[in-house]
Amino acid sequence: MNFAADNVIGGKTDYAHEKGTATLIVLTASWCPACRAELPTLKRFHEEFGPKGLKILMIDEDDSKKTARKFRRSMDIQWTMLHWNYEALKALGNPGVIPVSFVVDKDDKVQHVDVGTLNELRVRHELKRLLGK
Repeated sequence: MNFAADNVIGGKTDYAHEKGTATLIVLTASWCPACRAELPTLKRFHEEFGPKGLKILMIDEDDSKKTARKFRRSMDIQWTMLHWNYEALKALGNPGVIPVSFVVDKDDKVQHVDVGTLNELRVRHELKRLLGK
């Protein structure tokens, strides 16, 4: 799997460059209450599993990069945030809903998908399995 999209803070970024030992890809938008509600969980995952090889790659579906950039800044998001495009959504199977989260292993195989707010216990279990306890 690979796709490229505009990084909301500038430039273009591709998945192959951003992936980790495990990657949590999250589709989000500033106007989505469920997306905002899962941010504290994502921050915990970033702090806990980032040093073990987790990369979080957020794909924002706001209409403009400017809105996405403001959302990233206002929520103090520390991981890579891309602005959506059709290439990225096609690579993820065009889920047609947000939020949706994909736990992807180092070989680019999707190990778990949560449609709607992510299931913290299930995702944590998958991350521990992929990254070690």
